[in-house]
Amino acid sequence: MVQCRNIKTPCNGNFINQLNAHGSAIDKHLFQQAMGYLNYLAQHTRPDILFTINQLARCSTNPNVNHWKMVKHLLRYVHCTKKLGILFNKSNSGTILHGWADADYANFKDDRKSISGNLVTVYGNPISWLSKKQSIIAQSTTKAEYVSMNVCAKQV
Repeated sequence: MVQCRNIKTPCNGNFINQLNAHGSAIDKHLFQQAMGYLNYLAQHTRPDILFTINQLARCSTNPNVNHWKMVKHLLRYVHCTKKLGILFNKSNSGTILHGWADADYANFKDDRKSISGNLVTVYGNPISWLSKKQSIIAQSTTKAEYVSMNVCAKQV
């Protein structure tokens, strides 16, 4: 990783198609170990990689070469952005607590479920974040957004 090329995004533009692509199987224990390390980072200090981790985790029981390439891409991204972090600043702004929620609508073609993304900040500093597949099948974009807002409100 020391001499890896500079990566500017946690996943490439063809990520979802690559996620569903078939390839030769790899050692699932190595894949799961790498995912464990990355998940720790995502949960504690790197909300920018949470979506990618969430999607790759679906492949943990049967990973293939394409999935491993995506893990290596993510590892290169983490290496190239290792100086990024969360900096907590004191603010005098009137708003103390903010919550943001977003959802995509029926992103998964196999079950038509949506993904919720949430961020909660105190004085502009992130304290909680989430990227999660919704447990229900939303009937509209609005419903998917409401589900995501509900999850965000529970975090607050």
